[in-house]
Amino acid sequence: MKRLLLICPPFAHWSLSSIAIAQIATFLRCRGVSCEEAYLHLELMRLMGRERYGEAIERRRGNAAELLFAEDLHGTLSPAFQEILSVHFGDRAARRNLLERFATRCLLRVREAVPDIIGFTTSHNQLMASLWLARRFKEAGCNATIVFGGAACSDGMGRALLRHYPQVDRVVSGFGEMPLLHLCADNPPPCRFIDQPDPMPFDDLPPPDYHPFLHEAMAAGLAREEIALVVQSARGCWWGEKHHCAFCGVHRRGLVWEEKPGDRVVVDIRTLFERHRCTIVAADCILSRRHLNEVIPQLAAFDEKPSIFLELKVNVTQEQVKELARARVSAQFGIETLSTRLLALLRKGTTGIRALAVLKWSAERGLLAQWNLLHGIPGEGKGDYDAQAAIMEWIPHFPPPRILSPIHFDRYSPYFENPGAFGLSTFRPEATYKEAHPQLADTELSQMAWHFERTDAGPAPEWFPRFHASFERWQERHERGDGLFLHPRKGLFRRRDGEDAFIHLPPRGEHVLGCTHRLMSLDRLKSETGCDDGLLGAMEEEGLLFIEGERALNLTVRMALPD
Repeated sequence: MKRLLLICPPFAHWSLSSIAIAQIATFLRCRGVSCEEAYLHLELMRLMGRERYGEAIERRRGNAAELLFAEDLHGTLSPAFQEILSVHFGDRAARRNLLERFATRCLLRVREAVPDIIGFTTSHNQLMASLWLARRFKEAGCNATIVFGGAACSDGMGRALLRHYPQVDRVVSGFGEMPLLHLCADNPPPCRFIDQPDPMPFDDLPPPDYHPFLHEAMAAGLAREEIALVVQSARGCWWGEKHHCAFCGVHRRGLVWEEKPGDRVVVDIRTLFERHRCTIVAADCILSRRHLNEVIPQLAAFDEKPSIFLELKVNVTQEQVKELARARVSAQFGIETLSTRLLALLRKGTTGIRALAVLKWSAERGLLAQWNLLHGIPGEGKGDYDAQAAIMEWIPHFPPPRILSPIHFDRYSPYFENPGAFGLSTFRPEATYKEAHPQLADTELSQMAWHFERTDAGPAPEWFPRFHASFERWQERHERGDGLFLHPRKGLFRRRDGEDAFIHLPPRGEHVLGCTHRLMSLDRLKSETGCDDGLLGAMEEEGLLFIEGERALNLTVRMALPD
Protein backbone atom coordinates (compact mmCIF):
# COMPACT_ATOMS: atom_id res chain seq x y z
CA MET A 1 0.00 0.00 0.00
CA LYS A 2 1.18 3.50 -0.86
CA ARG A 3 1.31 6.19 1.80
CA LEU A 4 -1.40 8.86 1.58
CA LEU A 5 -1.55 12.38 3.00
CA LEU A 6 -4.96 14.06 2.96
CA ILE A 7 -4.91 17.86 3.13
CA CYS A 8 -7.60 20.30 4.24
CA PRO A 9 -6.40 23.67 2.83
CA PRO A 10 -7.55 27.24 3.49
CA PHE A 11 -10.15 28.64 3.61
CA ALA A 12 -12.01 26.00 5.58
CA HIS A 13 -13.54 27.45 8.74
CA TRP A 14 -11.17 27.23 11.68
CA SER A 15 -13.70 25.64 14.05
CA LEU A 16 -15.34 23.09 11.75
CA SER A 17 -14.09 19.57 11.13
CA SER A 18 -13.85 18.23 7.59
CA ILE A 19 -16.03 15.14 7.27
CA ALA A 20 -14.59 14.58 3.79
CA ILE A 21 -11.06 14.19 5.18
CA ALA A 22 -11.97 12.29 8.34
CA GLN A 23 -14.42 9.90 6.65
CA ILE A 24 -12.06 8.95 3.83
CA ALA A 25 -9.09 8.62 6.18
CA THR A 26 -11.04 6.39 8.57
CA PHE A 27 -12.31 4.24 5.70
CA LEU A 28 -8.83 3.78 4.23
CA ARG A 29 -7.10 3.07 7.54
CA CYS A 30 -9.66 0.34 8.22
CA ARG A 31 -8.44 -1.25 4.96
CA GLY A 32 -4.76 -1.15 5.78
CA VAL A 33 -3.77 2.12 4.09
CA SER A 34 -1.19 4.33 5.82
CA CYS A 35 -3.12 7.60 5.79
CA GLU A 36 -2.25 10.84 7.56
CA GLU A 37 -4.30 14.04 7.78
CA ALA A 38 -3.00 17.60 7.60
CA TYR A 39 -5.33 20.49 8.44
CA LEU A 40 -3.23 23.16 6.82
CA HIS A 41 -5.95 25.82 7.12
CA LEU A 42 -5.15 25.78 10.84
CA GLU A 43 -1.52 26.58 10.02
CA LEU A 44 -2.64 29.69 8.14
CA MET A 45 -5.01 30.61 10.96
CA ARG A 46 -2.13 30.44 13.44
CA LEU A 47 -0.01 32.71 11.27
CA MET A 48 -2.77 35.25 10.71
CA GLY A 49 -4.54 35.04 14.04
CA ARG A 50 -8.00 33.63 14.48
CA GLU A 51 -9.82 36.96 14.20
CA ARG A 52 -8.17 38.04 10.96
CA TYR A 53 -8.60 34.61 9.41
CA GLY A 54 -12.29 34.60 10.37
CA GLU A 55 -12.84 38.06 8.93
CA ALA A 56 -11.27 37.02 5.62
CA ILE A 57 -13.77 34.19 5.38
CA GLU A 58 -16.90 35.95 6.58
CA ARG A 59 -16.48 39.23 4.72
CA ARG A 60 -15.12 38.08 1.42
CA ARG A 61 -16.85 39.14 -1.77
CA GLY A 62 -17.50 35.92 -3.62
CA ASN A 63 -14.30 33.91 -3.31
CA ALA A 64 -12.09 36.98 -2.90
CA ALA A 65 -10.06 35.54 -0.01
CA GLU A 66 -8.82 32.83 -2.38
CA LEU A 67 -7.12 35.50 -4.45
CA LEU A 68 -4.38 35.63 -1.82
CA PHE A 69 -3.08 32.46 -3.46
CA ALA A 70 -4.08 33.40 -7.01
CA GLU A 71 -1.91 36.52 -6.77
CA ASP A 72 1.17 34.42 -6.08
CA LEU A 73 0.24 31.86 -8.73
CA HIS A 74 -0.44 34.31 -11.56
CA GLY A 75 0.82 37.77 -10.67
CA THR A 76 -0.69 41.16 -9.95
CA LEU A 77 -4.43 41.47 -9.50
CA SER A 78 -6.64 44.36 -10.52
CA PRO A 79 -6.54 47.36 -8.14
CA ALA A 80 -10.01 46.63 -6.72
CA PHE A 81 -9.05 43.13 -5.62
CA GLN A 82 -5.61 44.21 -4.41
CA GLU A 83 -7.46 46.60 -2.10
CA ILE A 84 -9.63 43.76 -0.76
CA LEU A 85 -6.56 41.63 -0.08
CA SER A 86 -4.84 44.55 1.65
CA VAL A 87 -7.74 44.86 4.09
CA HIS A 88 -7.45 41.24 5.18
CA PHE A 89 -3.83 40.30 4.58
CA GLY A 90 -1.77 43.51 4.49
CA ASP A 91 0.17 45.06 1.61
CA ARG A 92 1.89 43.06 -1.12
CA ALA A 93 5.08 42.61 0.89
CA ALA A 94 3.12 41.42 3.91
CA ARG A 95 1.18 38.98 1.77
CA ARG A 96 4.35 37.52 0.28
CA ASN A 97 5.85 37.15 3.74
CA LEU A 98 2.72 35.42 5.01
CA LEU A 99 2.71 32.96 2.11
CA GLU A 100 6.41 32.13 2.47
CA ARG A 101 5.97 31.37 6.17
CA PHE A 102 2.89 29.30 5.37
CA ALA A 103 4.74 27.39 2.62
CA THR A 104 7.59 26.58 5.01
CA ARG A 105 5.22 25.03 7.53
CA CYS A 106 3.31 23.11 4.87
CA LEU A 107 6.46 21.71 3.25
CA LEU A 108 7.65 20.55 6.65
CA ARG A 109 4.41 18.62 7.13
CA VAL A 110 4.83 16.93 3.75
CA ARG A 111 8.46 15.98 4.40
CA GLU A 112 7.50 14.46 7.74
CA ALA A 113 4.70 12.38 6.18
CA VAL A 114 6.77 11.17 3.16
CA PRO A 115 3.61 10.49 1.13
CA ASP A 116 3.34 8.69 -2.20
CA ILE A 117 -0.02 10.36 -2.81
CA ILE A 118 -1.31 13.75 -1.64
CA GLY A 119 -5.07 14.28 -1.74
CA PHE A 120 -6.68 17.73 -1.50
CA THR A 121 -10.29 18.39 -0.59
CA THR A 122 -11.44 21.36 -2.64
CA SER A 123 -14.68 23.10 -1.80
CA HIS A 124 -15.43 26.35 -3.57
CA ASN A 125 -13.19 28.42 -1.28
CA GLN A 126 -10.28 25.99 -1.16
CA LEU A 127 -9.35 25.56 -4.80
CA MET A 128 -6.74 28.29 -5.22
CA ALA A 129 -4.94 27.36 -2.01
CA SER A 130 -4.85 23.75 -3.22
CA LEU A 131 -3.43 24.75 -6.59
CA TRP A 132 -0.84 26.97 -4.94
CA LEU A 133 0.23 24.28 -2.46
CA ALA A 134 0.40 21.63 -5.17
CA ARG A 135 2.74 23.79 -7.22
CA ARG A 136 4.93 24.60 -4.21
CA PHE A 137 5.20 20.92 -3.35
CA LYS A 138 6.23 20.05 -6.92
CA GLU A 139 8.74 22.90 -7.05
CA ALA A 140 10.26 21.67 -3.77
CA GLY A 141 10.93 18.26 -5.33
CA CYS A 142 7.98 16.35 -3.97
CA ASN A 143 7.32 13.36 -6.24
CA ALA A 144 3.97 12.39 -4.73
CA THR A 145 0.96 12.01 -7.01
CA ILE A 146 -1.32 15.02 -6.51
CA VAL A 147 -5.03 14.17 -6.44
CA PHE A 148 -7.83 16.76 -6.22
CA GLY A 149 -11.38 15.98 -5.17
CA GLY A 150 -14.41 17.74 -3.78
CA ALA A 151 -17.10 20.14 -4.94
CA ALA A 152 -14.76 22.23 -7.12
CA CYS A 153 -13.84 19.15 -9.15
CA SER A 154 -17.25 17.99 -10.36
CA ASP A 155 -17.67 17.16 -14.04
CA GLY A 156 -16.36 19.86 -16.40
CA MET A 157 -14.75 21.83 -13.57
CA GLY A 158 -12.46 18.90 -12.80
CA ARG A 159 -11.60 18.32 -16.47
CA ALA A 160 -10.69 22.00 -16.84
CA LEU A 161 -8.37 21.74 -13.83
CA LEU A 162 -6.45 18.92 -15.48
CA ARG A 163 -6.14 20.84 -18.75
CA HIS A 164 -4.80 24.03 -17.25
CA TYR A 165 -2.91 23.14 -14.08
CA PRO A 166 -0.07 20.64 -14.64
CA GLN A 167 0.63 20.38 -10.90
CA VAL A 168 -2.59 18.33 -10.62
CA ASP A 169 -2.01 14.69 -11.59
CA ARG A 170 -5.51 13.28 -11.06
CA VAL A 171 -9.00 14.57 -10.30
CA VAL A 172 -11.84 12.69 -8.63
CA SER A 173 -15.35 13.83 -9.53
CA GLY A 174 -17.78 12.46 -7.00
CA PHE A 175 -16.94 10.23 -4.04
CA GLY A 176 -13.30 9.64 -3.14
CA GLU A 177 -13.15 6.49 -0.98
CA MET A 178 -12.82 3.83 -3.68
CA PRO A 179 -10.67 5.84 -6.14
CA LEU A 180 -8.14 6.61 -3.39
CA LEU A 181 -8.18 2.99 -2.22
CA HIS A 182 -7.36 1.84 -5.74
CA LEU A 183 -4.60 4.44 -6.08
CA CYS A 184 -3.07 3.44 -2.76
CA ALA A 185 -3.21 -0.23 -3.77
CA ASP A 186 -1.25 0.68 -6.92
CA ASN A 187 -4.27 -0.19 -9.03
CA PRO A 188 -4.93 3.21 -10.60
CA PRO A 189 -7.82 3.87 -13.00
CA PRO A 190 -6.70 4.31 -16.61
CA CYS A 191 -7.76 7.96 -16.85
CA ARG A 192 -6.50 11.00 -14.97
CA PHE A 193 -10.11 12.15 -14.59
CA ILE A 194 -11.85 9.67 -12.28
CA ASP A 195 -15.63 9.83 -12.28
CA GLN A 196 -17.11 8.15 -9.19
CA PRO A 197 -20.81 9.11 -9.07
CA ASP A 198 -21.90 6.36 -6.69
CA PRO A 199 -21.31 6.77 -2.95
CA MET A 200 -20.29 4.02 -0.59
CA PRO A 201 -23.29 2.46 1.19
CA PHE A 202 -23.70 3.91 4.65
CA ASP A 203 -23.28 0.41 6.11
CA ASP A 204 -19.75 0.21 4.64
CA LEU A 205 -18.61 3.51 6.16
CA PRO A 206 -17.33 3.50 9.75
CA PRO A 207 -18.00 6.61 11.86
CA PRO A 208 -15.31 9.21 11.12
CA ASP A 209 -12.43 9.31 13.59
CA TYR A 210 -11.92 12.96 14.53
CA HIS A 211 -8.94 12.48 16.87
CA PRO A 212 -6.39 13.75 14.28
CA PHE A 213 -8.42 16.89 13.62
CA LEU A 214 -9.01 17.56 17.32
CA HIS A 215 -5.33 17.10 18.06
CA GLU A 216 -4.39 19.72 15.47
CA ALA A 217 -7.23 22.08 16.40
CA MET A 218 -6.32 22.14 20.07
CA ALA A 219 -2.62 22.44 19.23
CA ALA A 220 -3.62 25.54 17.26
CA GLY A 221 -5.16 27.02 20.40
CA LEU A 222 -8.82 26.10 20.00
CA ALA A 223 -10.80 25.11 23.07
CA ARG A 224 -12.98 22.01 22.87
CA GLU A 225 -16.16 24.08 23.23
CA GLU A 226 -15.18 26.13 20.15
CA ILE A 227 -14.93 23.08 17.90
CA ALA A 228 -17.79 21.61 15.86
CA LEU A 229 -17.72 18.05 14.53
CA VAL A 230 -19.64 17.07 11.42
CA VAL A 231 -21.95 14.07 11.11
CA GLN A 232 -23.95 12.81 8.16
CA SER A 233 -27.29 11.11 8.65
CA ALA A 234 -28.55 11.40 5.07
CA ARG A 235 -27.45 12.18 1.52
CA GLY A 236 -29.25 14.24 -1.04
CA CYS A 237 -32.48 16.17 -0.59
CA TRP A 238 -35.90 14.53 -0.33
CA TRP A 239 -37.50 17.77 -1.53
CA GLY A 240 -34.99 18.65 -4.23
CA GLU A 241 -35.03 15.14 -5.68
CA LYS A 242 -38.54 15.91 -6.95
CA HIS A 243 -38.75 19.71 -6.76
CA HIS A 244 -35.29 21.21 -7.26
CA CYS A 245 -35.32 24.71 -5.70
CA ALA A 246 -34.65 27.23 -8.45
CA PHE A 247 -31.42 28.61 -6.94
CA CYS A 248 -30.01 25.38 -5.46
CA GLY A 249 -26.59 24.50 -6.91
CA VAL A 250 -26.44 20.92 -5.64
CA HIS A 251 -25.39 18.58 -8.44
CA ARG A 252 -28.22 16.52 -9.94
CA ARG A 253 -26.81 13.24 -8.66
CA GLY A 254 -26.22 14.86 -5.29
CA LEU A 255 -29.97 15.26 -4.83
CA VAL A 256 -30.69 11.51 -4.75
CA TRP A 257 -32.11 10.80 -1.29
CA GLU A 258 -30.72 8.18 1.08
CA GLU A 259 -30.93 8.17 4.87
CA LYS A 260 -29.44 6.15 7.71
CA PRO A 261 -31.67 4.17 10.07
CA GLY A 262 -32.76 6.39 12.94
CA ASP A 263 -31.23 4.20 15.65
CA ARG A 264 -27.83 4.46 13.99
CA VAL A 265 -28.10 8.26 13.79
CA VAL A 266 -28.77 8.41 17.52
CA VAL A 267 -25.79 6.14 18.25
CA ASP A 268 -23.49 8.13 15.93
CA ILE A 269 -24.36 11.47 17.54
CA ARG A 270 -24.25 10.17 21.10
CA THR A 271 -20.93 8.38 20.51
CA LEU A 272 -19.37 11.48 18.99
CA PHE A 273 -20.59 13.70 21.82
CA GLU A 274 -19.64 11.34 24.64
CA ARG A 275 -16.20 10.81 23.12
CA HIS A 276 -15.33 14.44 22.35
CA ARG A 277 -17.85 16.76 24.10
CA CYS A 278 -18.13 19.07 21.07
CA THR A 279 -20.92 20.77 19.18
CA ILE A 280 -22.39 18.61 16.41
CA VAL A 281 -23.09 19.90 12.90
CA ALA A 282 -25.12 17.85 10.40
CA ALA A 283 -23.76 17.82 6.87
CA ASP A 284 -27.22 16.91 5.56
CA CYS A 285 -28.77 19.28 3.01
CA ILE A 286 -32.11 18.77 4.75
CA LEU A 287 -33.29 16.93 7.84
CA SER A 288 -35.06 13.64 7.15
CA ARG A 289 -38.78 13.70 7.96
CA ARG A 290 -38.38 10.34 9.67
CA HIS A 291 -35.43 11.59 11.73
CA LEU A 292 -37.46 14.67 12.70
CA ASN A 293 -40.15 12.45 14.19
CA GLU A 294 -38.00 9.62 15.55
CA VAL A 295 -34.41 10.76 16.14
CA ILE A 296 -34.97 14.25 17.54
CA PRO A 297 -37.24 13.08 20.41
CA GLN A 298 -34.71 10.39 21.35
CA LEU A 299 -31.89 12.93 21.43
CA ALA A 300 -34.05 15.32 23.44
CA ALA A 301 -34.63 12.66 26.11
CA PHE A 302 -30.97 12.63 27.23
CA ASP A 303 -30.17 14.72 30.29
CA GLU A 304 -26.79 15.82 28.93
CA LYS A 305 -26.68 16.62 25.23
CA PRO A 306 -24.70 18.60 22.68
CA SER A 307 -25.79 21.59 20.68
CA ILE A 308 -26.72 20.30 17.22
CA PHE A 309 -26.90 22.35 14.00
CA LEU A 310 -29.44 21.13 11.42
CA GLU A 311 -30.94 22.41 8.17
CA LEU A 312 -34.64 21.75 7.60
CA LYS A 313 -37.77 22.87 5.81
CA VAL A 314 -40.29 25.13 7.50
CA ASN A 315 -43.07 22.55 7.20
CA VAL A 316 -42.85 21.55 10.86
CA THR A 317 -45.45 21.44 13.62
CA GLN A 318 -45.54 23.10 17.03
CA GLU A 319 -44.77 19.77 18.65
CA GLN A 320 -41.78 19.22 16.38
CA VAL A 321 -40.44 22.68 17.20
CA LYS A 322 -40.82 21.82 20.89
CA GLU A 323 -38.75 18.64 20.44
CA LEU A 324 -36.10 20.46 18.40
CA ALA A 325 -35.71 22.98 21.22
CA ARG A 326 -35.53 20.20 23.84
CA ALA A 327 -32.81 18.51 21.78
CA ARG A 328 -30.71 21.73 21.82
CA VAL A 329 -30.97 22.11 18.07
CA SER A 330 -29.82 25.22 16.25
CA ALA A 331 -32.10 25.21 13.19
CA GLN A 332 -31.26 26.69 9.82
CA PHE A 333 -34.71 27.02 8.22
CA GLY A 334 -35.05 27.27 4.45
CA ILE A 335 -37.23 30.39 4.55
CA GLU A 336 -35.46 32.70 2.06
CA THR A 337 -38.37 35.16 1.84
CA LEU A 338 -41.64 35.97 3.63
CA SER A 339 -43.45 36.45 0.32
CA THR A 340 -45.60 33.51 -0.75
CA ARG A 341 -45.40 34.63 -4.36
CA LEU A 342 -41.59 34.70 -4.27
CA LEU A 343 -41.48 31.36 -2.45
CA ALA A 344 -43.45 29.89 -5.35
CA LEU A 345 -41.00 31.39 -7.85
CA LEU A 346 -38.15 29.79 -5.88
CA ARG A 347 -39.95 26.42 -5.86
CA LYS A 348 -39.72 26.22 -2.08
CA GLY A 349 -43.03 24.43 -1.62
CA THR A 350 -44.18 26.54 1.30
CA THR A 351 -45.86 29.86 2.12
CA GLY A 352 -45.16 33.08 3.97
CA ILE A 353 -47.68 32.32 6.73
CA ARG A 354 -46.03 28.93 7.31
CA ALA A 355 -42.63 30.65 7.68
CA LEU A 356 -44.10 33.12 10.16
CA ALA A 357 -45.61 30.25 12.17
CA VAL A 358 -42.22 28.57 12.49
CA LEU A 359 -40.58 31.81 13.60
CA LYS A 360 -43.34 32.41 16.17
CA TRP A 361 -43.07 28.89 17.62
CA SER A 362 -39.27 29.11 17.66
CA ALA A 363 -39.42 32.35 19.66
CA GLU A 364 -41.86 30.80 22.11
CA ARG A 365 -39.81 27.65 22.61
CA GLY A 366 -36.40 29.29 22.69
CA LEU A 367 -35.32 27.42 19.57
CA LEU A 368 -32.33 29.13 17.95
CA ALA A 369 -33.77 29.69 14.47
CA GLN A 370 -31.47 30.97 11.73
CA TRP A 371 -32.44 31.91 8.20
CA ASN A 372 -31.36 34.08 5.30
CA LEU A 373 -33.40 36.67 3.43
CA LEU A 374 -32.89 36.82 -0.34
CA HIS A 375 -33.45 39.56 -2.90
CA GLY A 376 -32.79 39.82 -6.62
CA ILE A 377 -35.16 36.90 -7.26
CA PRO A 378 -36.10 36.58 -10.95
CA GLY A 379 -39.69 37.74 -11.36
CA GLU A 380 -39.72 39.88 -8.20
CA GLY A 381 -41.45 43.25 -7.98
CA LYS A 382 -41.59 46.24 -5.68
CA GLY A 383 -44.84 45.03 -4.14
CA ASP A 384 -43.24 41.82 -2.94
CA TYR A 385 -40.79 43.79 -0.81
CA ASP A 386 -43.20 46.50 0.32
CA ALA A 387 -45.42 43.75 1.73
CA GLN A 388 -42.50 42.11 3.51
CA ALA A 389 -41.36 45.43 4.96
CA ALA A 390 -44.86 45.94 6.35
CA ILE A 391 -44.78 42.51 8.00
CA MET A 392 -41.35 43.24 9.52
CA GLU A 393 -42.80 46.21 11.41
CA TRP A 394 -45.19 43.90 13.28
CA ILE A 395 -42.73 41.10 14.20
CA PRO A 396 -39.56 42.47 15.85
CA HIS A 397 -40.04 39.72 18.47
CA PHE A 398 -39.64 36.97 15.83
CA PRO A 399 -36.10 35.76 14.98
CA PRO A 400 -34.84 38.10 12.24
CA PRO A 401 -32.84 36.83 9.25
CA ARG A 402 -29.12 36.43 9.76
CA ILE A 403 -28.21 38.15 6.51
CA LEU A 404 -29.87 39.94 3.60
CA SER A 405 -28.24 38.57 0.47
CA PRO A 406 -28.66 38.77 -3.30
CA ILE A 407 -29.68 35.45 -4.77
CA HIS A 408 -26.85 33.32 -6.18
CA PHE A 409 -26.76 31.80 -9.64
CA ASP A 410 -24.75 28.60 -9.28
CA ARG A 411 -23.80 25.81 -11.62
CA TYR A 412 -26.30 22.90 -11.60
CA SER A 413 -29.16 25.08 -10.33
CA PRO A 414 -32.38 25.23 -12.42
CA TYR A 415 -31.63 28.93 -12.94
CA PHE A 416 -28.31 28.04 -14.57
CA GLU A 417 -29.40 24.97 -16.49
CA ASN A 418 -32.69 26.35 -17.85
CA PRO A 419 -32.49 30.16 -17.68
CA GLY A 420 -35.22 30.75 -20.24
CA ALA A 421 -37.81 29.14 -17.97
CA PHE A 422 -37.19 31.93 -15.45
CA GLY A 423 -36.99 34.84 -17.87
CA LEU A 424 -33.19 34.96 -17.61
CA SER A 425 -30.75 35.56 -20.44
CA THR A 426 -27.12 34.51 -20.05
CA PHE A 427 -24.57 34.25 -17.27
CA ARG A 428 -20.89 34.97 -16.86
CA PRO A 429 -18.53 33.73 -14.11
CA GLU A 430 -18.32 36.00 -11.09
CA ALA A 431 -15.49 38.54 -11.32
CA THR A 432 -13.25 36.68 -8.89
CA TYR A 433 -12.82 33.81 -11.35
CA LYS A 434 -11.10 35.96 -13.97
CA GLU A 435 -8.70 37.17 -11.29
CA ALA A 436 -8.14 33.60 -10.08
CA HIS A 437 -7.56 32.15 -13.56
CA PRO A 438 -6.37 35.02 -15.79
CA GLN A 439 -4.77 32.64 -18.30
CA LEU A 440 -8.11 31.13 -19.31
CA ALA A 441 -10.27 32.17 -22.23
CA ASP A 442 -13.88 32.99 -21.44
CA THR A 443 -15.20 29.59 -22.58
CA GLU A 444 -12.68 27.75 -20.41
CA LEU A 445 -13.34 30.06 -17.49
CA SER A 446 -17.05 29.26 -17.70
CA GLN A 447 -16.24 25.56 -17.39
CA MET A 448 -14.17 26.20 -14.26
CA ALA A 449 -16.65 28.42 -12.43
CA TRP A 450 -19.41 27.49 -10.01
CA HIS A 451 -20.71 30.97 -9.04
CA PHE A 452 -22.15 33.07 -11.88
CA GLU A 453 -23.78 36.45 -12.36
CA ARG A 454 -26.34 37.72 -14.83
CA THR A 455 -24.99 39.45 -17.91
CA ASP A 456 -28.02 41.75 -17.89
CA ALA A 457 -27.71 42.67 -14.21
CA GLY A 458 -28.42 46.32 -13.58
CA PRO A 459 -28.18 48.57 -10.53
CA ALA A 460 -30.16 47.82 -7.39
CA PRO A 461 -33.82 48.84 -7.79
CA GLU A 462 -34.90 52.16 -6.27
CA TRP A 463 -36.89 50.41 -3.53
CA PHE A 464 -33.97 48.32 -2.26
CA PRO A 465 -32.46 50.90 0.18
CA ARG A 466 -35.82 51.16 1.96
CA PHE A 467 -36.12 47.40 2.20
CA HIS A 468 -32.55 47.12 3.49
CA ALA A 469 -33.42 49.72 6.15
CA SER A 470 -36.43 47.61 7.19
CA PHE A 471 -34.18 44.56 7.52
CA GLU A 472 -31.73 46.47 9.72
CA ARG A 473 -34.55 47.96 11.78
CA TRP A 474 -35.91 44.47 12.44
CA GLN A 475 -32.54 43.34 13.78
CA GLU A 476 -32.14 46.45 15.95
CA ARG A 477 -35.64 46.19 17.43
CA HIS A 478 -35.19 42.50 18.11
CA GLU A 479 -32.05 43.28 20.09
CA ARG A 480 -33.99 45.90 22.09
CA GLY A 481 -36.72 43.42 22.96
CA ASP A 482 -39.54 45.12 21.06
CA GLY A 483 -42.60 43.13 20.05
CA LEU A 484 -46.01 41.71 20.82
CA PHE A 485 -46.19 39.44 23.86
CA LEU A 486 -48.84 37.52 25.73
CA HIS A 487 -48.30 37.11 29.48
CA PRO A 488 -50.42 34.51 31.33
CA ARG A 489 -51.45 37.00 34.03
CA LYS A 490 -50.78 40.47 32.67
CA GLY A 491 -52.31 39.76 29.29
CA LEU A 492 -51.47 41.12 25.84
CA PHE A 493 -49.00 43.97 25.44
CA ARG A 494 -46.75 45.57 22.85
CA ARG A 495 -43.26 46.64 23.92
CA ARG A 496 -41.47 49.56 22.27
CA ASP A 497 -38.14 50.89 23.56
CA GLY A 498 -38.67 49.25 26.94
CA GLU A 499 -42.19 50.64 27.41
CA ASP A 500 -45.16 48.25 27.58
CA ALA A 501 -48.56 49.22 26.16
CA PHE A 502 -51.32 46.80 27.15
CA ILE A 503 -53.98 45.84 24.63
CA HIS A 504 -57.51 44.98 25.75
CA LEU A 505 -59.56 42.71 23.51
CA PRO A 506 -63.25 41.81 23.66
CA PRO A 507 -63.96 38.21 24.73
CA ARG A 508 -64.30 37.04 21.13
CA GLY A 509 -60.97 38.68 20.28
CA GLU A 510 -59.31 36.79 23.13
CA HIS A 511 -60.92 33.61 21.82
CA VAL A 512 -59.54 34.32 18.35
CA LEU A 513 -56.10 34.84 19.86
CA GLY A 514 -56.32 31.53 21.72
CA CYS A 515 -57.28 29.62 18.57
CA THR A 516 -54.59 31.06 16.29
CA HIS A 517 -51.41 30.07 18.05
CA ARG A 518 -51.51 27.44 15.32
CA LEU A 519 -52.52 27.93 11.71
CA MET A 520 -56.30 27.86 11.43
CA SER A 521 -58.67 28.16 8.51
CA LEU A 522 -60.90 31.23 8.55
CA ASP A 523 -64.06 29.13 8.27
CA ARG A 524 -63.12 27.06 11.30
CA LEU A 525 -62.02 30.15 13.22
CA LYS A 526 -65.37 31.85 12.64
CA SER A 527 -67.22 28.68 13.54
CA GLU A 528 -65.34 28.12 16.81
CA THR A 529 -65.24 31.74 18.04
CA GLY A 530 -68.33 33.35 16.53
CA CYS A 531 -66.17 36.19 15.21
CA ASP A 532 -66.98 38.09 12.03
CA ASP A 533 -64.90 39.63 9.25
CA GLY A 534 -65.01 43.00 10.98
CA LEU A 535 -63.26 41.74 14.12
CA LEU A 536 -60.71 39.76 12.12
CA GLY A 537 -60.00 42.78 9.92
CA ALA A 538 -59.51 45.01 12.94
CA MET A 539 -57.10 42.54 14.56
CA GLU A 540 -55.20 42.26 11.28
CA GLU A 541 -55.02 46.06 11.01
CA GLU A 542 -53.47 46.25 14.51
CA GLY A 543 -50.81 43.64 13.67
CA LEU A 544 -52.31 41.11 16.08
CA LEU A 545 -53.32 38.68 13.36
CA PHE A 546 -51.80 37.68 10.03
CA ILE A 547 -54.22 36.45 7.40
CA GLU A 548 -53.06 34.88 4.15
CA GLY A 549 -55.45 33.19 1.79
CA GLU A 550 -57.90 31.25 3.94
CA ARG A 551 -55.66 30.86 7.01
CA ALA A 552 -54.88 32.97 10.05
CA LEU A 553 -52.07 33.09 12.62
CA ASN A 554 -51.70 35.45 15.56
CA LEU A 555 -48.39 37.29 15.81
CA THR A 556 -47.94 37.12 19.58
CA VAL A 557 -45.16 35.35 21.41
CA ARG A 558 -46.49 33.63 24.52
CA MET A 559 -44.30 34.19 27.59
CA ALA A 560 -45.55 30.95 29.16
CA LEU A 561 -46.79 27.85 27.38
CA PRO A 562 -49.51 25.43 28.51
CA ASP A 563 -47.13 22.46 28.60
